[in-house]
Amino acid sequence: MLKLSRSDLVLAILGVTGLAVVVALYQSAFPLALVEMEVTREEAVASATDFVEELGAELGDFRHAAIFSGDSEALTFLQRTVGDDEAGRWAREEVPVWRWDIRWFRPLDAEEWLAEVGVDGAVVAFRHIVEEAAAGADLDESAARARAEDFLRTQGWDLSQLDSVSASADRKDNRTDHLFIWKVRGTDIAWRPRNSHASSRACSASVTCSRWVASY
Repeated sequence: MLKLSRSDLVLAILGVTGLAVVVALYQSAFPLALVEMEVTREEAVASATDFVEELGAELGDFRHAAIFSGDSEALTFLQRTVGDDEAGRWAREEVPVWRWDIRWFRPLDAEEWLAEVGVDGAVVAFRHIVEEAAAGADLDESAARARAEDFLRTQGWDLSQLDSVSASADRKDNRTDHLFIWKVRGTDIAWRPRNSHASSRACSASVTCSRWVASY
């Protein structure tokens, strides 16, 4: 039977303690380790493709690229304000800190489709880029807001839980684009103790060429 000396026991304890510290520091420095990845790259592309095609995208001759990315500034903010554990929960359930970015494009063509897919496989944002000179409707703010709100409803948003933050219009030669931003009630996070400033979860939707472009 192997017998350990007192010094061996001390070293073993220190080794286990050191491993625990390394694991804790790794999870703190790289919180992706706390987030369960539920979709592969291929699955994320398939989910995003289905989503934009349902919106009318014709991707037949478009190329696509996909990369995994994260919002380090948002993550740092969450870690410093709510702590590592709660930051991990927000990254999983509230905001798409980690995501797959998918882009469809054609060389030398300004038109693009972009989508972001969260770690659970849900599309959390998309955008349709068109030529500056592309023709579209000249909607007023009320009509454009109605279209944006209708789209959010189809995506499962409860508009009674959204507070309007801003609305803006961008007049082009052949159309007027609109951007609307809301914040989600009950998601305020103070920047630091006793500071009057706070951040919150937000969603935005714009109407470009009479189409929706949403970011959740």
